[in-house]
Amino acid sequence: MSVVSVVSLASVAQGYGKCSSLGPMTRSTFSGAKGVAEDVERGSIERAEDPMARRRIDHATAKRAIVASRRAGWTLREACARAGVHVATACRWQNDDPDFSLKLLNAADRAAEEQYEIGWLFERPPVRWRNECPACRAKLVVRTANGGARFWRCGRWPFCEWASWRPRHPRNCRACGGPRFWSHSRKSVGCDACGMRSPAP
Repeated sequence: MSVVSVVSLASVAQGYGKCSSLGPMTRSTFSGAKGVAEDVERGSIERAEDPMARRRIDHATAKRAIVASRRAGWTLREACARAGVHVATACRWQNDDPDFSLKLLNAADRAAEEQYEIGWLFERPPVRWRNECPACRAKLVVRTANGGARFWRCGRWPFCEWASWRPRHPRNCRACGGPRFWSHSRKSVGCDACGMRSPAP
């Protein structure tokens, strides 16, 4: 062992002896987190009250608020935020309560139907679409349903029953290679196969 190492060890031992010889208040200061924890246990330091510790949620009221927000067209995350509930809690409630899950599904479907019906009243920007049936690769035809809503259908109908309310995007999905379709508002493009969605270019 070198002379420097011996001197360093001697210095550390001497310093430790000085710290040990100090009064109890100084030793408590050097104890760090352990000393603070002991003070908290003795009650000399008040515990910081967690604002979520005493928070109680009325499950029935929160579920009604989430369903109402979903019915108004909000996403599940937004509906949970409005009800003061974490989205993971709402998902757990859906697993435990089938009735709540069904109400959420019906509310979301009804909101989507209303948004779809209202969407036809507004002018949509023209977009380029691929004139090819994703099922049999035949040409597509554009038809008009009752009420003026347009839809795309395979030209080989009734031999090919493929039809869609949304036009097909010119390019397929980069992730899975499946067909992509424009949204009803034409503001985004989504893949029905893998669920990948991107804003309109």
